[in-house]
Amino acid sequence: MLGNDNYSEKTIVYLKLTVYKYLGIPVALVATGILFSCGNSKDEIEQVSNINHKSGEKMDSVTMTMYERGDAIAVLKAKKIVRSQYPPQTRFPEGLEVIHYDSLNQVEARLIADRGVYLDANKKFEVFDNVVLKNYVDDQTLYTDYLLWDQSKGDSSVQTRELVRIFDGRDMHEAKDGVITDEKLSWYMFTGYSNIIEFNKDSLQMAD
Repeated sequence: MLGNDNYSEKTIVYLKLTVYKYLGIPVALVATGILFSCGNSKDEIEQVSNINHKSGEKMDSVTMTMYERGDAIAVLKAKKIVRSQYPPQTRFPEGLEVIHYDSLNQVEARLIADRGVYLDANKKFEVFDNVVLKNYVDDQTLYTDYLLWDQSKGDSSVQTRELVRIFDGRDMHEAKDGVITDEKLSWYMFTGYSNIIEFNKDSLQMAD
C-alpha cells in the first residue's frame, strides 16, 4: 500500500497510476472511470497512462484497489506481475484474484485463476487454469480452464469455448462448447448444449 507521510497528493496519484500501468489495463478502464476517483484529473491520468516501461520489469505481491467516484469497487491481487514490451503484454504467471464489491462494500463476485495475461495490442485479458468465477449475490459459480475478456468490444462480456461447469446453487450444469457471461457472472448463456451432472458439493472450490 502507498502511504502519504512522505509524498504529496500528486506524487501518490502518479505512483498509483504507474502501478496501474503495470497491470496492463489502465487505458481501457480509465475511459470508463473505473480505476480512479473524482480527485484524479484527466491530465494526470493521461500523462501516466502513456508512460513507457522497460521490457521484463516485475512486481511482487501486488494488491491494487480500483475506484469509481471515490468508492472502492474491486481489488486485484497477484503474487507476481511481469511487464514486457515485445510483444506489449502484462503477465500474471503465479495466479491472480479479482474481488468485486457492491455499493454497500459487500463482496459481489470473485475471480481466481492460476495465471493470466493482458495483451495490449488487441485489448484482450485472458485467464487460464483452474479458473473459478463466483457470484455471491446469486450463489452461482463457474468453473473452467480459460476465460477471455475482449475489452475492444467495449462491454463487460467474458466468454470461453472450453468445457465449462456452472453451479447454480442447486445443480451443476456442464457445457462442452463454453459460455458467454459478464465479469461478475450476473448472467450467463451457454453457447451450445448443456446438461446437469452429478457432483460432490463439498469438493467445490470457493464454496463459501
